[in-house]
Amino acid sequence: MSDKITKWYVFSASFFGVFAFLFALQACPPVLVFIMTEFNTSYAAASTLMSFVALPAILISIPGAFLVSRYGFRKMGSLALILVAIGSLIVYFSNSLLLADIGRLIVGIGGSIMIVTAPSILPSFFSIEELGLIMGIYSTNMPVATVIAFNTLGLLGQAYGWRYAFLIASVISLLALVYYSVVIREPATKGRANFSTERIKHPQIWIIGLIWALFNMAAIAYTTWSSSFFVEFRNIAKPEADFLASMLMLAAIPMVFVSGYISDRLGKRKPLIVISLVVMIVALLWIPSATGILLYSAIALLGVAAAVLAPPLFALPAEIVGKRVEVAFGVLNTCLNIGITLGPLIVGIVRDALQSEFLCYVTMASFTLVALMLTFLLKTR
Repeated sequence: MSDKITKWYVFSASFFGVFAFLFALQACPPVLVFIMTEFNTSYAAASTLMSFVALPAILISIPGAFLVSRYGFRKMGSLALILVAIGSLIVYFSNSLLLADIGRLIVGIGGSIMIVTAPSILPSFFSIEELGLIMGIYSTNMPVATVIAFNTLGLLGQAYGWRYAFLIASVISLLALVYYSVVIREPATKGRANFSTERIKHPQIWIIGLIWALFNMAAIAYTTWSSSFFVEFRNIAKPEADFLASMLMLAAIPMVFVSGYISDRLGKRKPLIVISLVVMIVALLWIPSATGILLYSAIALLGVAAAVLAPPLFALPAEIVGKRVEVAFGVLNTCLNIGITLGPLIVGIVRDALQSEFLCYVTMASFTLVALMLTFLLKTR
């Protein structure tokens, strides 16, 4: 098998593995209203079903990067997918919010390993000049997983019950496990001698990580709560509310390719990150007052803006620390999951305390504003 074919097989297995975890992550929001009804919980309490997926990664993403370097991409990625499948099954069988939280915690442990493993292998098979586009294609896994989950699992939950969302997530994880374990091979550059703890000390990696955390505080808060907000505050039917919530990701799918390609052609990453965050702030402040076609337009603008950020941001670690980026992606995943933990929780608390849709979106916009301020500390192109 030629090197060109091999690298695309490796890419597809990495993509599918991360997709399986992200589908399991996003299986919750479309059926969250049904879970809240069955277990009689508040918005803040129900937010734990998202936060508990993120909590393990805050603690184990960086140690997980060391484990990936020690045991390899294939073993650690396979272990990750097994954990995602088991955790999703526990949620399926749960009869209390506590048991569901435990299942989501196990999903989070697997996901934290998968998110470090999958993108870390790509710089070993693709050149620096290709990484913008490659990370653009890779970044479609979140929007694709979200769009599919949001536009199928809510309807499934209405028809058959919310638990089937997590059964499907478990089956997808097992399919991804089979493909990943067969396809993934270790890169020629693998070796302990190439791994250095110095990468974790690089301040630019932590600035990138904080930007990623704040971006996801806004984006995951939107995908977690917007469907519920549209039903509660605007009396929009559940299927349309789910579609509107997924539009953030649907609008993003074509733009991640464009953003990655442009960042490669320009040889510059920072300007695209700045533009993305500015437009996101505008869109988040527009959504609460928009109705009809203007609401659809505001959400589409938010999705396009969000899509622009990920490819250049994900290309930066290899430019800063070289091809061995396990620890860099460990830092990014730690920060990502801080964002996933705090974003839905803070917005849920704002909703419970103030009962204002507008202030919930202002809160999301404030996360993005702080991320924008941090971009000016980046010492990169």
